[in-house]
Amino acid sequence: LPILIRPSPSVSRLDRYYADCVTGGAGSFVLPIYAASEFSTAIRRKLIQEVSGLTDARPMHIDDTAPVDCLLGERLRRRFSDPYFPELDR
Repeated sequence: LPILIRPSPSVSRLDRYYADCVTGGAGSFVLPIYAASEFSTAIRRKLIQEVSGLTDARPMHIDDTAPVDCLLGERLRRRFSDPYFPELDR
């Protein structure tokens, strides 16, 4: 569930990053959230679809024109988390 309410200064296309780098396996899908009012419905929808195995819901179109750097999450973790949680690198 990439939350796209405000643009991220770190990841320009969070929905695309999730689709290419986070989700995986049979039946995986990305369900972006564009407004706070969509959050509870999206959580419920995703849980129902995953538990029931009904992953053939409306496909989400995600722009695939630009390549995605899948190591971006690791670099951001090092930048934002490591100063506060150095034990993550052990």
